[in-house]
Amino acid sequence: RDPRASTHATNRSPMQPADAIARLILDGFDKHYRLFRTISERARTAISEIRRVAAPVIALLAPLAVIRLWWRGRRQPDYRRHLAERFGCYAFTPATPSIWLHAVSVGEVISLQHLVSKIKAEHPEWELAFSTLTDGGHRMAAAKLASVDHLFFSPFDFPRIVRRFFRSLRPRLLVLAE
Repeated sequence: RDPRASTHATNRSPMQPADAIARLILDGFDKHYRLFRTISERARTAISEIRRVAAPVIALLAPLAVIRLWWRGRRQPDYRRHLAERFGCYAFTPATPSIWLHAVSVGEVISLQHLVSKIKAEHPEWELAFSTLTDGGHRMAAAKLASVDHLFFSPFDFPRIVRRFFRSLRPRLLVLAE
């Protein structure tokens, strides 16, 4: 057979190398996208199931967290004094755009000192809300960050508490220190 004389059974012209490569890439992308979509749907379903099962357990264990903080407050009074903040109850609502800065402990508070002073110098109209996780970090922030408008303990990570917190603070930006 002479290859020049042959005709294709279909009316398609032969695929050019660039077209063939593009087709392989698109087929591979489509295959991976379908796989990713399937995995992400399964992950969403799994997370939903975990939340459905875990939510009542967490709700039952929440009083133990309060008791633990109250007990710890014997040695570190700030844990008792600021217990309401852990449940998203804050006595402030910023009137202007706010930035929420979060530092876990003393080291992160120290690392954010320069950033806080720089933000306040360039944007004095912005309210800075600063949260910490530990008593030591809270004391350090109170001592070193006088220009911060609101200092508080970060809220517990429960959906209802977090919603209450965001309704109160309404931050425009979150800065996490690690």
